[in-house]
Order: sequence, then C-alpha cells, then structure tokens
Amino acid sequence: MEAEQACKAIYKTIKNCRNGGRTPYQKILSEAYLHNMEDYKIQQELGYEDSQYYIKKRQALCEFADRFEKWKDWYSIPYFKDLHIYRKNKNGV
Repeated sequence: MEAEQACKAIYKTIKNCRNGGRTPYQKILSEAYLHNMEDYKIQQELGYEDSQYYIKKRQALCEFADRFEKWKDWYSIPYFKDLHIYRKNKNGV
C-alpha cells in the first residue's frame, strides 16, 4: 500500500511539472523516468545541444524536488526525506 502511494506521488509530481517551450521539464522527466528513454534520445527529440539539455534536466529535477513536497504530503508518505541538496555558503552555512 505504501509503495502504491509513493508511485502515485511520483507520477503526479512529474505530471505537475511545467511543460512549456522553454521549460520542457515534464517531458524530460516523463521520458527519462516513466518511459526509460535514454538522455541522448530525449535531447534529440527536444532539439537541444548536449550542455543545454543537461542544464534543462537539472532544472527539471529541481522543479520535481520542489513539487514533490506537496504530493508526498497529499499521498501521506512522510517517510521520504526532502529531496533538495543545499549548498553551503563561504561561511560553511
């Protein structure tokens, strides 16, 4: 039951991500993680150069982390940790 709720939250999070011309985050995440498509194929489909694609993919993953907070609460799966990775500033904080 918990695994089913987790899958629903992940699916809903991906489907809730932006999917515009400059923000094809839903497309990137859906193809990569729901359809198991390789990065180079997604990159070609979207028409991005290598470095540009990986920037978009990183942005998509950040958006996923932001939106997952809502859906993990919605589906009552609080055991997932915060997916964000915070950088330390030069003061070590």
